[in-house]
Amino acid sequence: MAKTTAVKKKNQSSEAMQFAKCCSVSSGISIVIAAALMCVTAVVLVNVDVPFELHQPLTTIITALSTLVSTFLVGKKRQKTGLLMGLSVGGLVFLVLFLLSAIFGDRIVSMQTVIKLAALLSAGGLGGLTGVNRGLKAKKVKH
Repeated sequence: MAKTTAVKKKNQSSEAMQFAKCCSVSSGISIVIAAALMCVTAVVLVNVDVPFELHQPLTTIITALSTLVSTFLVGKKRQKTGLLMGLSVGGLVFLVLFLLSAIFGDRIVSMQTVIKLAALLSAGGLGGLTGVNRGLKAKKVKH
């Protein structure tokens, strides 16, 4: 009886470590994609006259899209706990961006901050769910 409890605890610990690894990898992918897209956007904004008021919503859209893509990819590979993983990744990406923003610039929490949090959580959850479902469908077709 004690052996089965020890095995269950070891499996739960292993599962938690795998979940944390997937969330970390997905967050890293999301930040890299967002940085690349923001560099491209910066080049475009230099050459095109875009009102300053559109910069903040544009960065929110870019980070949400990068979170959606990264959670989709990892959810498809992992094939379980897509919503939880997506929400975790969205929260991690938001936390990183919020801390960088607080360190290097804006220390004010505004409605834009709340909107960015909601967008990242929604995109992460949607990407994770879609990725898991897409991965399961592909697995069923192969069999």
